[in-house]
Amino acid sequence: MREKIEYFLVLFVIKLSKIMPSKFIYFLLEKIAILLFYILKSRRNLAITNLKNGLNLSDQEAYKIAKQTFISVSKTACESILIFNDKFDFDKMINDKDIIKQTFQNLSSNKSALIITAHFGNWEALSHYVAKIGYPQLVIAREGNNQLIETKITKPSRQKFGNILAYKHEAMSKMVKQLKNGGLIGLLPDLFAGGANSIVTNFFGNRCRTTKSVASLVLKYQIPVIAIFFKRTQNGTYDPVIRKFDFELTGDKDLDTQNIVQACNDTIESVIRESPDQWFWMHNRWKNEDLD
Repeated sequence: MREKIEYFLVLFVIKLSKIMPSKFIYFLLEKIAILLFYILKSRRNLAITNLKNGLNLSDQEAYKIAKQTFISVSKTACESILIFNDKFDFDKMINDKDIIKQTFQNLSSNKSALIITAHFGNWEALSHYVAKIGYPQLVIAREGNNQLIETKITKPSRQKFGNILAYKHEAMSKMVKQLKNGGLIGLLPDLFAGGANSIVTNFFGNRCRTTKSVASLVLKYQIPVIAIFFKRTQNGTYDPVIRKFDFELTGDKDLDTQNIVQACNDTIESVIRESPDQWFWMHNRWKNEDLD
């Protein structure tokens, strides 16, 4: 029953956004985000704790940024709905589009490549836009808890412009196939990853577990890697932030894996520090799980 209620609530907002002005949908979802900030005490407190530990903030500073983080996620959700309904104008919302096109033109000469980003700014619009301009990717994502929302809304939306969605349990086999076919892969390695496919790294000065997938693919297939982010500006548009990697390999697999994963963490951290309110601080990134 809960699954159906959640699905119909999301469907209602999607249908509403078709007939209502976009500004109203932004307003509505922002108010919902603020309400959730106060209602979801555990998530609010987790975000505040993460901000204090990661950025050395006071309680008051962390509280303020945590609230803005909820609002930032609401804007990303709103724009995902607008994209779903063909009401998001990529040309008006994205700045310096030429640098994005040039970056992917350069990557296409190498055929296979790995694109990493983070749950920062609007990662969904980023994935859509890259596919829309002719560079679809295999996108690796966590399967949502609500199967109705996942199968009827999330998956069709993420594949709207030609991207292919793969869930984590099938990720490695599909990534290998994608690389052999000369395709692009999109990964978000900024959240907690446990199990055998993870290693202990540093992120914002604290130890945590991070997926080894980027390093595994680089070492096996010698593919180029870039990090790209859509950073939200004060007027609501997005500035692309692009970082290129030039990994210095030693030939020691374990050391190279550690260095590659840490380099990705450091790059993601540097971008988040520029606009900390745009990252997903309410996630339990620093789980205390087997860090020895």
